[in-house]
Amino acid sequence: MEQLIPLLIDILLIGILGWAMYWICTKFLAAFPPALWICGVILLILIIAMFTGSVPTPWHIRRP
Repeated sequence: MEQLIPLLIDILLIGILGWAMYWICTKFLAAFPPALWICGVILLILIIAMFTGSVPTPWHIRRP
């Protein structure tokens, strides 16, 4: 149960970040078609890094 809340926060953060990146790519970078691919790769790397523990997040509870 104690791991559920950080997991939900991670999923919510990735969803908000993905939506924001999509919005920026479609509104401001519409003339540059590879922008969505680049943002997708960045988001995929961030997802992999967050769930493998490579990127520390402040809301994860670390107990000895």
